[in-house]
Amino acid sequence: METHPVSVVRPLFACIAIVLLAACSKGTDEPLHPIPGIGQEVPLASVDGKTLPTIIASSASDQTVVVSGKATLGEAIASGQYAISLRHSMGATADTSTASGTVVFAWTEATVTATIDLGGSLGIHTFVFSR
Repeated sequence: METHPVSVVRPLFACIAIVLLAACSKGTDEPLHPIPGIGQEVPLASVDGKTLPTIIASSASDQTVVVSGKATLGEAIASGQYAISLRHSMGATADTSTASGTVVFAWTEATVTATIDLGGSLGIHTFVFSR
């Protein structure tokens, strides 16, 4: 008994279709190649060109020092979150606080930079985070 060529082709195409569907269904919601830098935490390296710790506000009775900080890079490294640790000394007492928020970064291969307004008498400063 001789088989017709078409009767062999249909099962072959069916098998190929099943294999392709099985291979495609193993995908995940995560991208195959995530954008580099997203979610990366980078430490604060300098403020206004000065290494840490650095004084950003000072008067006869008090001073504010940037102690440390970090940035968490967001999508395409263009934006992200920052957290800056400050120490405010007034006479013999000192307290610490954290300034945080979202900012747009200017970035290079080695650094991300943000101009951040800390408000009030602390003013606007340039923060450089190293990558």
